[in-house]
Amino acid sequence: MPNKNNKKTSSYVPINTKLKKKYKDWHTAFSAASQLELREIKDWLTIDMETKLPVGHLKCDIVITNKFPERELPPSLANNGVAKCLRGVNYFEYKSPHESLTIGSYIKFTSYCYLKVALNKIPLKQASIIMATSKHPEKLLNKLKKRCGVEELDKGLYRVKRCLVRTYILSLKELPPQYNKWITSLKFNLSTEEIENIFSEYAKNQNDNNFLIFFDFFCTANKDKIKIGENEMNQSMIDILKKHDLLTPIIRQIPESLFKEIAEPRIQEYEQR
Repeated sequence: MPNKNNKKTSSYVPINTKLKKKYKDWHTAFSAASQLELREIKDWLTIDMETKLPVGHLKCDIVITNKFPERELPPSLANNGVAKCLRGVNYFEYKSPHESLTIGSYIKFTSYCYLKVALNKIPLKQASIIMATSKHPEKLLNKLKKRCGVEELDKGLYRVKRCLVRTYILSLKELPPQYNKWITSLKFNLSTEEIENIFSEYAKNQNDNNFLIFFDFFCTANKDKIKIGENEMNQSMIDILKKHDLLTPIIRQIPESLFKEIAEPRIQEYEQR
């Protein structure tokens, strides 16, 4: 008889690999999107993906270490939700559209992070805890307002008061998309304009591994809204979109001019191969 204890568990997809067909790994996409948000200061940062915490198999989605926390952010990141939370060592938890940030998950994650801060002897002023959630955590915020106090620093960015380690909650539905382009695009119901804006980024970002991971996931999550004309794209886009069966059937027309603009930088190179 088969051993019932030998159950297969889904393994984490590392940040340096592409997502498998039809495999929606929201946490990997969030990791890639967060790095895209911060790439202007990437030289300041050390990023560890899904780091194991000291107890059992507990993990953080991302740990970002800022080597220069005293530096002022560039003007382009002054209103970015992720960047505004950064201190020296930053622990990130992400909840996808399929998950909720509850009081239980809040207590569990903050407890894990406090333990890691203590064991690693990180100064309290140099650490931060950031919980990003696709669903607005109204119940959690109401409870925290009564128990600890909550300050809304910006639209969608909340700081929990009276915490030993600075603690933030990012409500992705509320964050202004113009300042948080990548993490606010992690959803199923992107508008036509939002989809076209993501495609327009392809040409200048096609060599960025984090963008390719994000784009690959974005295509899977929004495939029912995307229509592609194969003769209007370069081969890299064709390969990515074929993987998600987005070339056929035709569902929606994205303007031909947009794809010509995207393909232009590589058309000659591709024809010479």
